[in-house]
Order: sequence, then structure tokens, then C-alpha cells
Amino acid sequence: MLSFAQKLLSSGDTRAQQWLLRDCDSNHPTCHPAGPAGPAFRPTRLIDLREYPQVYLAEKLDPGIIDLRYAALSYTWGLSMPDSGKTTSANLETHQRSIDIDKLPRTVKDAIDFTHNLAIPFLWVDALCIIQDDKSDWEREAATMDSVYSKAYLTIAAASSDHCDGGFLQTSYDKYEIPEARKVQMSDRQGDVSTEGAERFNYAMNLDLQAADQTRTWVTSFTDNPLFSRSWTLQERELSSRILHFTRTHVVWECRQSACAYIRPRKSWVLTEPTLMNMYPDHRFGFQPSGRALPKDPTPLRFETWHKIVENYSRRKLTVPSDKILAIAGVAKALQSHIGSDYLAGLWRANLINDLLWHRKGDAITHGEQDPTSYYAPSWSWAWTNFPIVFLRPDNVEKIDAKILEGFVPRSRVESGRGYIKLKAKVLEVSTEHGANLLLDSGVQHYNKRPETRRNGVKEFTICILMSKPPTPEKWDFYWRDDNHGTLIPAAPGRGLGLALRRVEGIPSTYLRIGYAEDVSMDLFDGTNPDEITII
Repeated sequence: MLSFAQKLLSSGDTRAQQWLLRDCDSNHPTCHPAGPAGPAFRPTRLIDLREYPQVYLAEKLDPGIIDLRYAALSYTWGLSMPDSGKTTSANLETHQRSIDIDKLPRTVKDAIDFTHNLAIPFLWVDALCIIQDDKSDWEREAATMDSVYSKAYLTIAAASSDHCDGGFLQTSYDKYEIPEARKVQMSDRQGDVSTEGAERFNYAMNLDLQAADQTRTWVTSFTDNPLFSRSWTLQERELSSRILHFTRTHVVWECRQSACAYIRPRKSWVLTEPTLMNMYPDHRFGFQPSGRALPKDPTPLRFETWHKIVENYSRRKLTVPSDKILAIAGVAKALQSHIGSDYLAGLWRANLINDLLWHRKGDAITHGEQDPTSYYAPSWSWAWTNFPIVFLRPDNVEKIDAKILEGFVPRSRVESGRGYIKLKAKVLEVSTEHGANLLLDSGVQHYNKRPETRRNGVKEFTICILMSKPPTPEKWDFYWRDDNHGTLIPAAPGRGLGLALRRVEGIPSTYLRIGYAEDVSMDLFDGTNPDEITII
């Protein structure tokens, strides 16, 4: 008797998914340039499915194997992964002989069934393909995440559950979560693809988000899925060339050139339109908001893209705070070849002045405090934080006031030393009665005070100016078509942007970042010359 999963896999779902893969293989050369046999890169270990349902962990594959394609699973562990679902030093040899599918968490088991049903011979799952109690193996394999997901033939995103035993093949949802359908003529740009007797019509989803009887839509189901709240899964999506997302209500296909969705389970293979292309119109990747197609625009646009990725990443939850840099390192590594700049703890040397201008956004906490006795990242990097951040996108800034002299961060957790930057900039000690707005990383905010009180009080902060706007002269602003009505706009001093710092006791000219400074009155710096300082 067929299991539920086997029955589901023999339905129209599989035919639709196979068609998507064939269509992408045939018509999207940018999605998989390595060809149908897969890329030259191989993960250290893969789950071998060629003798399914007998499967095992393969570490050294026969070089004579013709089909070396593999799928990669993107999912969440939840609170923990059972011992039966992990490879450890104790069971490594056992897993190399055989893996008992029936003892695996349901999501992993579903991934094995699904991958086999699509005739993909290998599967990568982190819990099984990385030795979980071997720190050196974990760090070595984590450093290859950019290749594991970018070179996978397909990424399977188990987006319908927030734990490893939730599965993704079986569906359960209320009928009101499904949008209204309308019958439309389906176009076939491939021309001669077999329909297997399917009707040449399709039921497209009504995307009227305001419909009174439509409390949820496929877009909501997609964007609200548990994977989008976890830190590690961001790079798994950004790096993958093509993904099948299994949400509670739909299967969503993404690749570098197209996207579509259909209601699950599917009785016929005909796909549903329209696509997801306009979900995030402010994002600059080819598909929004994912970055499988890096922008071909000038480098400044790529830096802006990185800022948006980091802002998204900073809102996600992280189980192990020390993974903050590591969990996005794959995206940084992939982007580095396009940017051509040194990567410094989440910032880019070629854009360092702009990258330093981040600040806390709201009171949310995304993970626990990092161990104060351990070092994770310099104070000027967003990577030490446990709260959402945003980057400033300066408008009408005409002058860069600081010059980066040197920058260093350890390249790994085992490399000695701490990160720092040396720069030449104007710095000034101020009190809370100052001529600037300070947004401290602690969440405390201090706002601009009256000019006559700016230099009063105990000097609590140091402001470092990174860029500024020039002063503006007095002028008339005429807002009618004639010259008889207008407003006199008074002259304004130059305004600066920069960092709020705190001096490190006992180390000359050395500071810690404690926040962000904006709307700084530049007349405070009259007669001040740039100093060389170090921020650690």
C-alpha cells in the first residue's frame, strides 16, 4: 500500500515540478550553467539515494558517476534536532553504511522521498552531512555554504513548518486561505510541451488583497512562512539558483529568470499565474527580494543591495549569537567577486564610510545577548548587535569629511587579534546638551538642544563626523506662479552625519562605537582639525 507521501508524490504535483525543472534546464542558461549533470563542486558528504529506499551517507563518490546532481534542503530545526536525525562522530560509520529513513524527522524524510521521486540521485541536509559534534568539521563545512546552495540542482524549502518534524508534503489549511480563481487562457512559450491530455486553460489567482472574504493570500502564505524569520535560511535562499517553496497553501517556484505558484495539492500539471515579480518593488535583485541574479548595475547599486540584505537579515532570529557573521558569510563571499572589495565584519572597505552609517531600528530583540567574555565583532560592525538595524541613505550630502586609513578583522574565529579601523576625521567631545541627534545602540535617544546650552554639562560622548551637508544662505522660496508670495528661509549652518563614540580608557585616540549621530551642527567644529583615531 502506498503511503500518503507516495500517493501525493504520484499526483499532478510531481508532473508540475518536473515540468518546471525541464523548462528551466532547457530555457534558462543562467540558472544552471554547469549543465544537467551538475557542477564540478561536490559537498564533502551527500545522502546517496540511488538505491532508495536504502540510503546512506556518501563521502567519496566514484568519479565515473555520470549524474552527480544533488538537491539541498532548506528548513528549520526548531528547538532541537533528535539524535536520530544527526550525524555525529559516534554514528558516522553507521550512516556511511545505511541511514534508517523511518527514524528521521518528518521534514528530512519528506525531502528524501521528494528528491528520489524527482529522480535526483543525491541530497544534502546539514544535520546529516555535517558532523554535528565536530567543531572543526562544522566550521569547514559552514564555510562552503555559498557553494553548497548555489551549485545545488534544486533547493527544497520546507516553508510550512517551524520545526524539523513538521514535514512539508502533507497539506492542511482552511479553504478561506485560498484566493478566488478565474479561468484564463494559458500561453505556452515552449510551444510543443506535452500536456498529457490536460485542458489548455489555467486557474489564475485573484490578487485583490482587499477582498473581504479573502483573509489570506498565496503572497501572505509565502512571505509569512517560518523560513523567512530565521537567519541561516536567508543565504540559503539568496544563493540558490532555483527553489521550490512548500508553504502551507501553495508550492512556489523561484529561479533566476521566472517565478510562479500553484495551490497544493495539484491534480493536473498546468501551472498558475501570475508571478511574484512585484511583491517587493523596492528591491534591486532580478527577483524580489531574493538575490539569485546579482544586479548588473554600477557598484553603488550593489552596495545598496547589500544594505537591504543586511537589514532583512538583522530582523531574523538566530539560535547561536556567535553565528551572526557566519550565517551570512556565504552571501558576502558570492557578492565579493562582483564588488571587488575587502570584506570587514559585514562592511565593505570600498564603501566603508557609508557602511558605518547604520543605526538601531526599534526595540525588537532577535537573539540572546552575546557572551561578554568572548569577542565576535568590532563595535563599529552591525554584526555584534541583537536588534534590527537600518542603513542611512544620505540625501544631498556633498562632502565626505573622513578618510579611512586602515582596516582589519580576523579572517576566522581562530585568528588572533581584534577588528579595528583607523581613520582621519573631526572629533569632538559633547554632553547630552549638544547640537545633534544621537541614536545610541542601547536604544536611548538624545535630541538636539537649544544652541545656548550645547557646550554645557559633563562631556559624555565623542562625535566623529563622517560626512556633511554645506551651509545654506538665506533665500526666498516663492510658492505661487508670480513673485508676490513667498517665504523667507533663514540661513542654516552645515549639518553633519557620523558616529557617537566613547573613549577607551588607557589607550590614546581609541574609541568604541556606542551609536549614530545625525543633524550635527557643524558650527560646533569651527576651528577643529581632523585627528587620527582608532575605533575597535
